[in-house]
Amino acid sequence: MPITTDNIDFESTLTKKLTLFSLNIAHGRCNSVHQLLQSSNQIHFNLDQIAEVLIRESPDIVALQEVDYNSFWNGRFDHITYLAEKAGYQYYFSGNHTNRLQLSYGTALLSKYPLTNQVSLNLVNYRLLPAKGLVSATILVNDLEIDVTSLHLDFTSNLLRKKQIEQLTEHQQSRKRTCIIMGDFNADYQSSNSVIRKISEILKLTSFKPENSFGGTFRFTKKRLDWILVPEEIQFLSYRHLDDILSDHMAIVADLSIKVKDN
Repeated sequence: MPITTDNIDFESTLTKKLTLFSLNIAHGRCNSVHQLLQSSNQIHFNLDQIAEVLIRESPDIVALQEVDYNSFWNGRFDHITYLAEKAGYQYYFSGNHTNRLQLSYGTALLSKYPLTNQVSLNLVNYRLLPAKGLVSATILVNDLEIDVTSLHLDFTSNLLRKKQIEQLTEHQQSRKRTCIIMGDFNADYQSSNSVIRKISEILKLTSFKPENSFGGTFRFTKKRLDWILVPEEIQFLSYRHLDDILSDHMAIVADLSIKVKDN
């Protein structure tokens, strides 16, 4: 069931609803231990399941992580193009952050809005670990330019995540636009040195009830590792974790109310 905001009065302001969706698709393996244990046909089927959920939820902007483009371990095909065609998204953009040992994957955006000012950024990383990164693009909602970002941070080290968010915040500040950041942060909000707190503080962003785990988004640890961060002036209409088993992560969906000018 969706978690909704209480007692919000939007009647005095013209608003635009924007629905966001974020999911680490785990290389298309669904809840399997590893993608190497599945056939190319099974990977296609798993991606079809994700596409069906996207069609059902009909989000305006989709942020995906662990999206493969030409990897030996899961079919050697472009997963983001496949999903865009299956789910009916005209606009999409992806970034290839890991490209070695016959592996090619990263983060991506699907959108019902045209995507401009597209940037793919590799984040600082320890040499032997898989590279992480982000993609950003700009959408125009009425007359408001909004940067949307799909982000994937390191899972091994909070120290490394801190270095990565320094890049993230510098990147976003240089773009000088209202921003929305979604993705797999590999961090929760509870610790005093949480990178979620740091990003929110620097970029003046907020999430829906950040102190509440809502049962978590990572199925194995029950921790809330996946986030949607929005500017403080944008309000959440609803927020939910989906029960569909699409990955070892749960998909998150948020409906936002954005103040716009009457054109």
